[in-house]
Order: sequence, then C-alpha cells, then structure tokens
Amino acid sequence: MHTVERNENVHPHFKGVLNIFETIANCTNPVFVGTRCKCNNVEVGSYDNQVELPAPQHIIEWAEKVNFSLGGDRKTVCVDRCLEKEIKALWEMGIVTTGCCCGHGKVPPYIGVTPEHVLKMKSLGYSLCLELSGYDFAPMSI
Repeated sequence: MHTVERNENVHPHFKGVLNIFETIANCTNPVFVGTRCKCNNVEVGSYDNQVELPAPQHIIEWAEKVNFSLGGDRKTVCVDRCLEKEIKALWEMGIVTTGCCCGHGKVPPYIGVTPEHVLKMKSLGYSLCLELSGYDFAPMSI
C-alpha cells in the first residue's frame, strides 16, 4: 500500500491535488505501470525541482477567464522540471494545461487540461488517467 506523506506547509493550490493523490495512491490502472518519475527527495506538492515558466498568452487568457492566479504580476507557471519540455510542446499546440505533476516517484503523474482540449489530447495519443476529473492525462515523457 502506498501512502502520501503530508507536508502542512504545502501551497494551498496543491491541497486539493494531494487529496486526489491520496485517493488514487493505490491505483492499479495500467497507464501508470512504469510511469514513475525519478525525482529524489522531492515532496508531493512542493516547489522543489520545478522551473518557473512565462505563461503563454492562451494560458493567461484562460487564467483570467476562470480567475486563476498565475504567479502574481509575473504571469508565470511552475512546472516540474522533468515535464517542462512536454508542457511547452502542448502549449505550442495551443493546449491549455490546468496543472501537472510528475508524481515525484511517489504518486501517479498527470497533466490536466481544459475540457475543450480532451479530444486533442486523445488524438495525440495521450491516455486519460485520473478518472476523478476526466481531464487528466498520463504524461508521455516520463
């Protein structure tokens, strides 16, 4: 049985993500077999091993529409370093990502997208993973 370690100093945005991870930590979905990141000593929900990327215009527009803060006035998005290239490639295709996590070798990884991009992700060969939302896909790069 997997357990998700709780760090009470986690950014509020990730508290909901941690709840999802606790629910699926024992997931047996074959999508997750062999898809664990190689992060070492990185806690789920922390900003360790992340890069801060300038948000592309389509992400800024989505964030304004749904009242989501992007790094304050900086308009940035923090992404796990091992997912950086994959997220940038999705952005270049105009896909709006709503969050992502490599799983840090502890929980299943995911890339969240808006509902209008689900079909595009499927057409690119991505597999749905976190059945709780219906908009989360298993990364291909890890």
